[in-house]
Amino acid sequence: MTEDAVQYGPEGLFTYAVANDDRVTVQAIVVEYRLMGYVAVGSGLQPKHRVTFKGQHCLQKRTPVFVTLANTDATSGTDLQILP
Repeated sequence: MTEDAVQYGPEGLFTYAVANDDRVTVQAIVVEYRLMGYVAVGSGLQPKHRVTFKGQHCLQKRTPVFVTLANTDATSGTDLQILP
């Protein structure tokens, strides 16, 4: 996923994952490595999880969001633009 999705908190790295009800949850993650603006997540996410990569400053747990597909690459499936 893009490095923009990674957030830094007092308890470590996290991302805002989008649940099936289009509300965000705070999801702790472990980043294995970074390369050219992308990160490899070692744990905390499943391959088809949807995450935010823009507008995180407007989010908190359970914020409803409008989801717009930002990456149509079928191998990724994780990068979404979130418009609160």
